[in-house]
Amino acid sequence: MSFRAAQQQGTVAEAEDYEEVEYEDDEEYDEEDDEEVEEVDEDEEEEDFDGQIEEVDEESEDEPMQQFAPARAQAMRTGGAGSPAQVTRPWGGIQNLPEATQRSFLELLQQLKKNNKRELTVLLLGKNMMGKSSTANSLFNESVAQVTSFQQDTARPQAIKRSAHGFELTVIDTPGLLDSDCVNTSALKSIAHTLRDQPVDVVLYLDRLDLYRVERTDQEIMSAITNTLGPKIWRNTIIGLSHGKAVAPRGSTQDEYTETRVETLRKAIRAAGAEKDAALPVAFIENSSHCSKNDAGEKVIGVNKDRRWLPELMSQIVCVAQSAPAFHYDPSISKKRNPNKRRRWLIPLFIIAQVALKKYVIDRILEDDGVTGDQYGPYDAETIKEERQRLKGEKARAKARREAEKEKLAKQASKRKASARSQVANKFRRSAKKALPESDDSSDDESSSSDSD
Repeated sequence: MSFRAAQQQGTVAEAEDYEEVEYEDDEEYDEEDDEEVEEVDEDEEEEDFDGQIEEVDEESEDEPMQQFAPARAQAMRTGGAGSPAQVTRPWGGIQNLPEATQRSFLELLQQLKKNNKRELTVLLLGKNMMGKSSTANSLFNESVAQVTSFQQDTARPQAIKRSAHGFELTVIDTPGLLDSDCVNTSALKSIAHTLRDQPVDVVLYLDRLDLYRVERTDQEIMSAITNTLGPKIWRNTIIGLSHGKAVAPRGSTQDEYTETRVETLRKAIRAAGAEKDAALPVAFIENSSHCSKNDAGEKVIGVNKDRRWLPELMSQIVCVAQSAPAFHYDPSISKKRNPNKRRRWLIPLFIIAQVALKKYVIDRILEDDGVTGDQYGPYDAETIKEERQRLKGEKARAKARREAEKEKLAKQASKRKASARSQVANKFRRSAKKALPESDDSSDDESSSSDSD
C-alpha cells in the first residue's frame, strides 16, 4: 500500500512508519494494493470520513467495511493514529481485504467476543527467512514489518498491535532462531524476556512446505524452544508452512507430499519434548504477490485453487485460542531444563570419589606392582620382602620429613606472630613515651602559674 493511500484511509501517523522496502519473490507483500489514489484535501477527507460514520445504520451491518469504521474513528479521535508505537493503532488494513475475507474475519472475531475474549496475541517463531515478517504483513494487510531480499532478520522481538470493532490483535514478530549452523540463544533469551509479562494465545511456528526433510539444526531449534520456554508452549502451537503453493516432487501426489511433510514436523516437535496431548494443527501460507486469486479477489492455494489460505489461517488461530488456555512463560522452567544447572550437587561427590579412588586403590596397586617385580620379571619371595621393608622405610622417612616441615612452618608462623605482637607493643610504648613528657610539661606550667599567683 502506498503512503498516500494509507494516509487517506486514516492508518498512517508518521511517514517513517511506512518506508518503502523491496520484497523477495517468494515472500513479498502484495504489491497490487499500490494503486493511484485521487488527491483529496485534508478537510474533505475529514468531512467524508465523519459523514461515513454518521451514516452507519442498521442496514450497514452487512458491510464489514462500515462495521469497522466506528472503532477506527474512535481510535483516531483519541490520538491512536498519532500515538507512540506501544499504543494500539486502528486496523486500517482490514478494510482493503476482499469483502469475503473481511466477512470471514468479522465472524471469527465475533466468536471470540461471544466468549468474552477481546484480545488475541499471536507469537511468530521459526528459523531465518521462513516468512515470519511476511506473514505478519499478510495478517494485518499492512506493511508492519520490513522484508527485503538481503536484509538481516528481525533484530529483536517486535509487538505489532491493531484494533478494530472493539477487538485488539497483537502479533509478535521475532528474530530467526538460527545463527550460522547453531541455535541463536540470544534470540531465544530476548523472546523469553518479552514473554515475561505477555501471555500468548497462539504460537505460529513457521517452516517451509517446499523443504523435504527435518535437518539436525531444526531438531536443535525445537529442543531449544522446549528448554527455554517450556514444553507447554507446543499446546498453543500451529505449524505454519509458508510457500504453500509449492508443488509436490515427481512420483508423489500433492496430498501425500503434504501429509508426509506435516507428519515429519510433528514427529520432530514431539521428539523435542512437546507434550503428547499437543494437537499441532497445520496452516498453509502463501505470502507471494504471485499467488493465484479467486473471483472474489482472495488468495487461493491448492491443486484446485480452492483453499482461501488467509481465512483458513485466521480460523486455525481462533480455534486454538478457544480450545487451549493462554501460554504464560515461567522463567523457572528454563533453569530446571538447563543441563548445566541440573544435579550440580553431585560434583563435590564425584571429586571426593576420585580422590579416594586414587589414594586407596590406584596408589596401592602401583606400589604393590613396584615391589613384586620389574621389567625383567617378578622378584623372589625374599626380594619382595626386602622391597616391602624398603618401601615401608621410605614412607616412614617421608612422613617424618612432612612432620618436620609442618613443625618448621608452625614455628615460623609463631615467630611471625610474636614479632608482629612485639612490634605493636613497641609502637605503643613509643607513642606513650612521647605523650608523657608533654603531660609533665603542662603540669609544671600549671604549678608555676599557681605559685606566681
